[in-house]
Amino acid sequence: MKISFCKLSVNDFPIILKWLETPHVKAWWDTHISWNLEKITEKYQSYVAGFKLEGGERKTIFAYIIAAQGRDVGYIQYYSAHDFLMIPNTPSFQGALAAIDFYIGESDLLGHGIGSHALSQFMDEVVFKHFDAALVTPDIKNIAAIGCYQKAGFIPVLEQEEKNELWLINRKGNER
Repeated sequence: MKISFCKLSVNDFPIILKWLETPHVKAWWDTHISWNLEKITEKYQSYVAGFKLEGGERKTIFAYIIAAQGRDVGYIQYYSAHDFLMIPNTPSFQGALAAIDFYIGESDLLGHGIGSHALSQFMDEVVFKHFDAALVTPDIKNIAAIGCYQKAGFIPVLEQEEKNELWLINRKGNER
């Protein structure tokens, strides 16, 4: 399957809105927000420019639309984990560490391996050119996401019980 990644543009905001209000995405991603195009624009406009304001400071973030066979199917973003997360000072988290957030937005494509394939390809083509490892932090109850990450080579390294998160890492050179 041919997977490609296009940098997020303002023209993608309507499909982001559709996906964020789709039940399988809504269950795990910004569950407390009732999205509309104005809120999408407010949140993602800076992502198009390659940054997110965090505490008044511009922090680099890279956002993409995932396409499979030429069809827009999902969203993926990456950034330095140290810019946005409280990273433990342990060997598991040493080196240049990216954090990745992503979802497949089209419900008819779930369960076909597109997510793990896209994630593996994205890490090889994009993330590992700039970082030594990648981190994902799904909700502990999001079994489908955890399975997808593990299929893409991520290994559980930390359970954050207070946040209900499982932290998984994939290192450059890991066999998948």
